[in-house]
Amino acid sequence: MSEKECIHHKEKRQKRIRAFCACLLIFISIVLFVILIVWAVLQPKKPRFVLQDATVNNLNVSAPNILSSNIQVTIVSRNPNENIGIYYDKLTVYATYRSQQITYTVGIQSVYQGHKDTNVWSPFIYGDMIPIAPYNGPALSQEQASGGIRLMIKIDGRVRFKVGSITTGRYNLHVRCPAYIPFGKNINEFPNTGIVVGNSFKYQLAQSCRLAFSKPTPSLLFPTNHSVLTTQNLSHDRKPPPPPPPPQPNMSEKTCTHHHKEKRQKRIRRCCACLLIFNFILLVVILIVWTILQPKKPRFVLQDATVNSLNISAPNILSSNIQVTIVSRNPNDNIRIYYDRLTVYATNRSQQITYVVGIQSVYQGHKDTNVWSPFIYGDMVPIAPYNGPALSQEQASGGIRLLVKIDGRVRFKVGRVTTGRYNLHVRCPTYIPFGKNINDFPNTGIVVGNSFKYQLAQSCHVSV
Repeated sequence: MSEKECIHHKEKRQKRIRAFCACLLIFISIVLFVILIVWAVLQPKKPRFVLQDATVNNLNVSAPNILSSNIQVTIVSRNPNENIGIYYDKLTVYATYRSQQITYTVGIQSVYQGHKDTNVWSPFIYGDMIPIAPYNGPALSQEQASGGIRLMIKIDGRVRFKVGSITTGRYNLHVRCPAYIPFGKNINEFPNTGIVVGNSFKYQLAQSCRLAFSKPTPSLLFPTNHSVLTTQNLSHDRKPPPPPPPPQPNMSEKTCTHHHKEKRQKRIRRCCACLLIFNFILLVVILIVWTILQPKKPRFVLQDATVNSLNISAPNILSSNIQVTIVSRNPNDNIRIYYDRLTVYATNRSQQITYVVGIQSVYQGHKDTNVWSPFIYGDMVPIAPYNGPALSQEQASGGIRLLVKIDGRVRFKVGRVTTGRYNLHVRCPTYIPFGKNINDFPNTGIVVGNSFKYQLAQSCHVSV
């Protein structure tokens, strides 16, 4: 190959490298710009956790270095995001003292937290005959005698974030709530924090917690490349050198000049034109389908509620039995709905007060209506210390506010096409007037045996 041909090939290689670098920079700039726009629109924030209060039922240190404890803590979690929902999976809570775990690990039920939503948990964390370090036993006894101890309430679990119909993978959640609990003989020095409740002491803490996320690390099932390379380096057998490449034929100046440049440019232009035409046709088809179907969310109404039992006993234990009637209607003319894995439960002041009850899966046709009447109940459910008196006061005044929640999965069917599963979240706020003031609500309260039935007809908020 002549010197002129070599210089020409070098210039073409340099042009290709510059074009590749320019395309790479443009692609990276577009990706960063899209990420910046999404970040500015969503404005993601971490959920906020607060250790609201703690009720110390038992905390005894016995020789040799044995600890028995029973503490009820109230943890409040709030989602400050407007466009991001959070799934809490596999939550556990326990207490530590001087970096040593002093209670068993207690599980918290998985829950979905919507936009600007709040959840309250009141678990009992306890330990029976827990061995502690020899230096921790005297220190704990000394702090207890002086009027207060420092504990660390830890919450670990998995979370997933939901943006629209997109759900991320699982992330590890670690929450740390430092708490100073003043109790014992010096409780009178803390009149605003310590309250005597029977044989227990309740403390208002309102302590904010530290929160951290981490990505779970997968287990190593196969050896890494480093170990393979090391094994190869330790081998004493050497392979023969590869054969030299065959000599390349000389290329004439005319062939180098053309090099099928015009054909490549035509192919690129045709590919770009086909891609633009395909995108335009796809957008037109989506617009036509959307106009024909006019998809709408299903509508839910909380029709009525029958209160069979609602009793609060000390210390902060709630037993309830309520039958609710939920009406669901499909307003679409051409879309049918499959309801899968539906569950219903009730909350009061952002805290779950009943068990999660399943509803049978059902198919809902065009303009069809379904009615469910499940019993949602709870037997000896622990609630937050401040929720117990508030619920008793509302009950005595003649009415309580509940939030009936329905969670599940749905699929949509258009013709013979069935979509994938989508998460369904229904929230039905309700005010139930009952008790001695039932005569003030003649159109809502009906006495049925030992129960009270209330006509509500309350529309619900639906999120898919």
